[in-house]
Amino acid sequence: MTHRIRGTMHGWRPVLVAALALPIAAACGGAGEDDGPALATAEDAINVDTDVLWPDGNIAVCWENPTSSNASDRRAIQEAVEYWWNYRAGFGFHGWQACGASEPGVRFILTDDAIDGSNLPHVKALGRDLRNVVNGIVLPATYRNHWRTECRGSGRLACQREYAVHELGHVLGFAHEQGRSDTPSSCNEGDSRTSSFETYGSPWDPQSVMGYCSTPRLGGGQLSGLDVFYSMWAYGTDRDKVYFFEHWSGDFRTGTNTGWYSGAGCQNVFGHHNDIYSAVMLGRGVAGVRVYQDVGCRGASKLFTSAGFLGGDWNDRVSSLEIVSR
Repeated sequence: MTHRIRGTMHGWRPVLVAALALPIAAACGGAGEDDGPALATAEDAINVDTDVLWPDGNIAVCWENPTSSNASDRRAIQEAVEYWWNYRAGFGFHGWQACGASEPGVRFILTDDAIDGSNLPHVKALGRDLRNVVNGIVLPATYRNHWRTECRGSGRLACQREYAVHELGHVLGFAHEQGRSDTPSSCNEGDSRTSSFETYGSPWDPQSVMGYCSTPRLGGGQLSGLDVFYSMWAYGTDRDKVYFFEHWSGDFRTGTNTGWYSGAGCQNVFGHHNDIYSAVMLGRGVAGVRVYQDVGCRGASKLFTSAGFLGGDWNDRVSSLEIVSR
């Protein structure tokens, strides 16, 4: 199977939530605002990801208060989540119907009321501890009480999309990027350097959808290349896949416009992507990837057996490839 992606990706690198001394509310606000209690220390947090990860990443979503007046908001939220988390990262958020008394997944409410004492977008817990939690995911209905004035009026739907992708990252079990202990000293928003969790070797990502200090903020509601790669890594769906990145930065921090490939045999690179790929990362189970100058796995070729820059003549000119499995 081959999965190829068009479009530009700016955004998130997942940080797998470690220990959850719940109840915990992960509020997503601005600098100086109460962001809820910090996550546990490294001693409590390390290697406890199985406590919060869902079994397979296929998660039902329902609405607490679906009305005709919030139909456009609900549609914008669903489309953003399904595009970024489902299509780009391979998860399975589904359902999107009115909530019943008992739900197998997560419950979403749109309201300007102060749920749990907060008018900010937030979740009541992290990962699968949100299963069937009433008002578990909260987004403002109009943002009239929110500090970001650009989210009111004509900018509301854009903010709904941005915060929805961010909050669904919490649903998957990912914490704020700035909570990492290796967050640069230039980032001092929210829970900076106060949380500890498993990072799967991922570097700090300045474009993560989970980061207050990302540029743009929260990645503009779009997953970064590292968001895609490490979210799949956390759930084990990276296996036997190869990832290519455009505009990979010199310090290996992030990359945009990813495309991932899997399966045996020769695969031609999708459309314009043969002109933009600059770096490669390998999922588990992959020994390497051989890239070719021409389609049909013909012409000059080069084998890559570890993550890194394509470099030299191969930068921005991969036309086809073959995955080498372990």
